[in-house]
Amino acid sequence: MDYERFHVADVNIEDEQHSNNGLDVTVHVDTLEMVNIELGESMTIRTDEAGIMGLLHLLQDAEHALMEVRCRKVNEAMDKMTEDMNPIGSHSSDGMSETQSVDVYDMSLANDPVRW
Repeated sequence: MDYERFHVADVNIEDEQHSNNGLDVTVHVDTLEMVNIELGESMTIRTDEAGIMGLLHLLQDAEHALMEVRCRKVNEAMDKMTEDMNPIGSHSSDGMSETQSVDVYDMSLANDPVRW
């Protein structure tokens, strides 16, 4: 079989060095069962299927790490908002607000809306 190269896809990804235009990524496969990944005009990765699978797993791990970072940021923002809404020091001397000082399991308060 003669050597042939088949175009798979083109994509433009955000890149901090090419912030206005992004980075062009082109993928080809060939009859030698190799994959060519062209990153812009300056770099080409040529690998086999095992290399592609390794790269795929690496990128999936990076995506999961980004999600963890994003969740951590949201949790920190929520903690800050909670703290801002209930600042330390605005509670009574026992560390509980007037609302928090009511025992929700005290049955004597069950029918007393004044003491809720």
